Amino acid sequence: MGPADKTAFAYWLVSLDEGDNDPVRFWDYVIAALKTIQTDLGKNALMLLHSTQTFSDQILPIKSVLTSLINDLAVPQVISLSSWMTITS
Repeated sequence: MGPADKTAFAYWLVSLDEGDNDPVRFWDYVIAALKTIQTDLGKNALMLLHSTQTFSDQILPIKSVLTSLINDLAVPQVISLSSWMTITS
């Protein structure tokens, strides 16, 4: 890449609280923030996210959600998590 090449990216801030320890709620908010820039993003990820109600000891569903979400990204995204120390699980 030369000096004239530019990479577009989007930046979002997600403010967290104790209620965001719920993985479904947390990823719903992250996907909603990303959808403001790319409206077609996350349809499959949301379907996977809501296909089960319990995520305790279930790593695979979250990996599937994230894989689908990453595959939907049209441009690089940056998400800043405010108050991340409130997340314990």
